[in-house]
Amino acid sequence: MTFSKETLVLYLVMAATCLGTSQTFAQPRHSETDRAVNVLKSNKTDRTRQRNVTAWEEDAANGSPYAMHKLGLAYAGGRGVECDSAKAVYWLEKAGNRGYVNAYHELGFVFKYPKCGMRQDFERAYHYFCIGAKRGSVACIYDKGFMLYKGLGCKQDYKNAVKCFKTAANRGSKPSLYMLGLCYRNGYGVGKNLKKAYKYLKRSAALGYRDAREELERSNEETYLHEAMAGSPDYSYVTSKTPDVPSVVNDTGMIAGNYHGYLVMYDWSGQFLLGEKPLIMSVNKTWNGVDGFIVIGVDTVPFHAKVTSDNRLKFEKGSVKFRERYSHSHKANYRMEDMVFDAWTDKICGRLNLYSLTQQEPERPMYFELSRNEANSGTNGRQHDGVNITPNPFKTTFTATFELQNDADVQVWVFNTSGMMEWQKDLGHLETGRHEIALSPDIRPGKYIMNIKAGRQNLHVIISK
Repeated sequence: MTFSKETLVLYLVMAATCLGTSQTFAQPRHSETDRAVNVLKSNKTDRTRQRNVTAWEEDAANGSPYAMHKLGLAYAGGRGVECDSAKAVYWLEKAGNRGYVNAYHELGFVFKYPKCGMRQDFERAYHYFCIGAKRGSVACIYDKGFMLYKGLGCKQDYKNAVKCFKTAANRGSKPSLYMLGLCYRNGYGVGKNLKKAYKYLKRSAALGYRDAREELERSNEETYLHEAMAGSPDYSYVTSKTPDVPSVVNDTGMIAGNYHGYLVMYDWSGQFLLGEKPLIMSVNKTWNGVDGFIVIGVDTVPFHAKVTSDNRLKFEKGSVKFRERYSHSHKANYRMEDMVFDAWTDKICGRLNLYSLTQQEPERPMYFELSRNEANSGTNGRQHDGVNITPNPFKTTFTATFELQNDADVQVWVFNTSGMMEWQKDLGHLETGRHEIALSPDIRPGKYIMNIKAGRQNLHVIISK
């Protein structure tokens, strides 16, 4: 038998790959299987792909875990065959049972990021990641740690997540080095240690991991506001960790109305306070539920929802776009899932649950408190809660007009739309009554949220430079 020059080069490359692998099983030597792999990676026609998938089916029937793995991927992605999640799971499980441990990584992803009309199942994804991790797959060790870090399909657990990241990092896992850096920088599961944080982040960045490079460029860690807010009397109304909320509605008729208050964001464990945004909500009862809008920071979100039998406000329509620290585009789309709330005569408090369409997972815990009032709104797009800004937008200086209910020490905080503080000023001790204060915040052009803290009084306003 004779071979073309191109075919000989291909076989030499595949042979080198087989010699360099650390897997415990033997790579197949079936030339048709190797050719099928390259065809599916190319831009060949569907007919050609279908013809070459036959090679995998033949080798899989003969017991090749490599072919089983690739066949499972083909069914999972609908490449060369009709997308079929059941067959994808079948072949990937067979590959894993025959020693191809990274098949468990793919199995987990079938349920974490489902296709073919499957339902997302974090518990089953975590199950397969755990099997792969136990059998030595570096990818699965990282996957398991990531699920523990966020509490997806399992109980949230930073300490055990760190153990996984350390194990995988010692075997050269770039994302594990990055996640270790985040944990040491924020104090997640370990004591804060900036020296170790930067060591791991730099190692990951040196290996080409983009997220690590971006984290090294950020001046503040994710939890930098926790100590300032949790230990400040100005934020005494905000709990330092996510409160438990009993789902109780004293009277569903009380839900209708206009409310204002605040939304607090926490880390995945609910133990670290990450930031706060002003929150406005207007609710009107309709024949089939409730309609209204929510203003979160500078974003207005119309919604339609129903009050469920277990006292949740289940959103049927409503999405919002936030700045996301860990998104490459720095923007993420969120679907509003529901509000678990405790509603009484003049107050609603509870949890706002969002689902990230960008990350395909639930968002971090969010707690809100709202008081009933007549919604305030200014002109020229100005939205405020007890503060008037003139002019707004402004060039360098504006006048903030507000009224204090009691004598208090007053501070001004300016946050960007991702919740990071950009500017702060201490106004000293002010007396009860009306005040007009000229302010010149050193910030770049754009939209911001300004908070005025005066004892227990908390005023919000959106400003635009």
